[in-house]
Amino acid sequence: MPLIDKKLTIFAVQMRASTRFFAFRPKPIRMRHRSFVFLLTMVFLTSVFSSCWDNFEEMYFSSANVKRFYFQQQDTCVGIQYYVFYVDQKNGLIFNADSLPYGRTVNHLVPTMEFYSTNGESSFNDTLFSIRDTLDFTLPVLLKNTSADGEYNRTYKVHVNVHQVDPTKLVVSTIQRAIPADSTLNKSFRMSDGSFRLYFPLANGGFSAYQSDATHSSWSTLMVSGLANTMNVASLQLHNDKWYATDNAGSLYVSTDGLAWSVQPTGIHIVTLYESMTSKELSDVNGNYLIGLSKDNAGFLHGIRSADGVTWEVGDALNADFPVSDYASVTWKSVTNKQYVSVMTGLRADGAFSSSVWATEDGLYWILVVKSSTLPIANRKGSMVFYFEDELVCYGGIKPSGAYAKEMHISKDRGKTWINAPSNWVIPALEAGDAYGSVQVERIADTVNDKDRVFVWRLGGFSEGKKCHSLWKTFEYQAIFAHR
Repeated sequence: MPLIDKKLTIFAVQMRASTRFFAFRPKPIRMRHRSFVFLLTMVFLTSVFSSCWDNFEEMYFSSANVKRFYFQQQDTCVGIQYYVFYVDQKNGLIFNADSLPYGRTVNHLVPTMEFYSTNGESSFNDTLFSIRDTLDFTLPVLLKNTSADGEYNRTYKVHVNVHQVDPTKLVVSTIQRAIPADSTLNKSFRMSDGSFRLYFPLANGGFSAYQSDATHSSWSTLMVSGLANTMNVASLQLHNDKWYATDNAGSLYVSTDGLAWSVQPTGIHIVTLYESMTSKELSDVNGNYLIGLSKDNAGFLHGIRSADGVTWEVGDALNADFPVSDYASVTWKSVTNKQYVSVMTGLRADGAFSSSVWATEDGLYWILVVKSSTLPIANRKGSMVFYFEDELVCYGGIKPSGAYAKEMHISKDRGKTWINAPSNWVIPALEAGDAYGSVQVERIADTVNDKDRVFVWRLGGFSEGKKCHSLWKTFEYQAIFAHR
């Protein structure tokens, strides 16, 4: 018996059974009651046919579809079994949204597929596929499947995505020169609007400054006043919305805008200022400090810090190998989010080259990380250092012989050991040597990926004794140094 006739018969029997439930004999059905029964029947029939049509449609669209596509462990492509491949039924695409690492080969793979139904004759690029076959997925391939009854076909374009750019490679391009010629020996600051401000010392005392536009293509001269003595350009710091700098006589200067300066009495001889840092120690009430170096009456050096630039705390005396001038310093954070300042390379108080690396987490007490004359970054001045991808990176500088350093080194253990940077970090300026450039690190939140974008800017400096009028920019995972 057809399914529809059977359902109608059951419905009629149920209707008769319901009339026997009552003790009285039902009255004859009037015309309007017959209309109601007819209407109810039509609604029922419509739902039955609609359901059948939906089932037909579902079978039509899914009978030859790919249900799942993935790769099991492959000796020819390590780790591919951990990547998810998405099946886009609407557009006929199969792909991995998370690309395989750079350098993975995908020309010898065996896929695993699950279909809603298949006649066993699926093909790639019109060639029948066998489970023993290996396929080349370097370029997209076409997967075709036929349903078990042979009625329906479905074709997908399969992409096995691999990162096309070496994530550690530094690709360099020369755009244009942009740094004013007299500001190559500078201290730079990145302003809130994205521009750069460059300070450089004047021969007759004081500072002059330039500031770029947001695109860094043009520079304007800034008027700096209140500074007459020979200034220490390396000491320039921005702390709690105020600017600070020292002169070569040990005096401290302060400014609210970095342009109009005045002397700030301290009661101590301040040699230099290193960084502005945040201390995470529970005993610190202020937490945010300007840190530097002072010299007492006996000539001993001490670490110092101040929350306001007026009242200064003085730490223990430091080792004679501590860098005093021409050093490289950087602020960085550990995996526990504790902030440190590291100082390395440069000259000691007696004018000799330093061969040690130092670090502090409070600005008062400095730890000797390592001291060795054979340290790869030892015995050079004018080097540059920045924190990049959880590593300290130190490069360039001038050696005791006067030769410019052409090496770049990285440290994964806070400066204790140093190794050569990857061979694909090829920077043209280092081929001739590089020194006294200014480095800025910019971190921008990435709302798409899990990791923030990190940009490293390098401005000015010298290369083999010649002034370098260039601006470099690099960012991680497709690191690009752009000479401008």
